[in-house]
Amino acid sequence: METASHLAKIRQNLDKMPQVKKVVIWGESSIPADCAGDKRFVLWRDFMQSGRDVADSTVTALMNKQQPGSVACLIYTSGTTGNPKGCMISHDNMIWQAQCFLHISYGDRP
Repeated sequence: METASHLAKIRQNLDKMPQVKKVVIWGESSIPADCAGDKRFVLWRDFMQSGRDVADSTVTALMNKQQPGSVACLIYTSGTTGNPKGCMISHDNMIWQAQCFLHISYGDRP
């Protein structure tokens, strides 16, 4: 979360968002007191450690299920001129962007 006010907004509306499994908090050394005990809140460092015990075969199986138009990530605006808005970035869009970057950076070389 960027700020305490962002975190407060998330906490206030989290029950309305049953799809949200985790809220990752970065820039803090401990979970804020008002979030303590709620397993949905996790520090960045702990989030990064959470995948260490996942087998490569599990990751590969999940990757094989992905479809080109599937959501790869959501990017949010900051909301400086209005309410924040989310934008879906698909897997095929990310691949296209990477290919464009490589073409611009390296030309037709492999």
